[in-house]
Amino acid sequence: MCGYGALFTGVLRQSGGMQTAIDIMRAGNLDRAYCFIFGGYHTYPDSGHNYCVLHPLAAAVRYAQGCGFARVLIVDWDHHHGDGTQTIFASDPSVYCISIHSAADLYMARAVGLAQGMTSAAAAVGHGNIPLLNAAYSDEFGEQMGLAGRFYQAHESLSVVEETLNQLPWHPDLICIFSGYDAHIDDCGRDISNWTDDDFRRLTMLVLDLAHQLACQVFSVHNGGYNLPVTIAAAVSHVEVLAGYQGSS
Repeated sequence: MCGYGALFTGVLRQSGGMQTAIDIMRAGNLDRAYCFIFGGYHTYPDSGHNYCVLHPLAAAVRYAQGCGFARVLIVDWDHHHGDGTQTIFASDPSVYCISIHSAADLYMARAVGLAQGMTSAAAAVGHGNIPLLNAAYSDEFGEQMGLAGRFYQAHESLSVVEETLNQLPWHPDLICIFSGYDAHIDDCGRDISNWTDDDFRRLTMLVLDLAHQLACQVFSVHNGGYNLPVTIAAAVSHVEVLAGYQGSS
């Protein structure tokens, strides 16, 4: 019981930190925020997996909507699919989720299967998936595995993210980022996303350029990363852009 009590206390404090940032944003005193908090993207309404027991970011999104941020965009670039987030907000016209992730991740295959991470699965519930295929697999991977939808390669990942951000179903009032760093080339992302620190800067810039264009605020939370020095460097790259952004060039 003590262990669970400490867990829930920690999650409540995380949620409180997010809500404080949202309050400051709503008051017009903050354009961008970064919370060193694990967002819980594998948490479902009634279960969770891989360290995710509750979903603080989903709670923060509902809190933000209650504060007047009616439409919320969630951009998740963690290596693993944001399956819990997609499920919680399935067919919710006020929240749009974009997940850029490994299409054929072994952990996700064992935990929940790969089908939820496909483009077709997201489209069926009103969201957007960008599954990146390992360079070791052929273009026939989806057909061989019985997976419907489109796959993308590392070299086109950033352009597809940009294209997706330019084709949103509506203009968001708030953008939330699941900033995972395990998609780094020196972590889990080799031959899948192949992202470097510069690519995390570019991803951040793409979101901030959109926010600048639409005059909306950006709320980012820390997510995955298994190679600590790599995670720190990538996180610094992300936060430096968040903190120093002066508008699109």
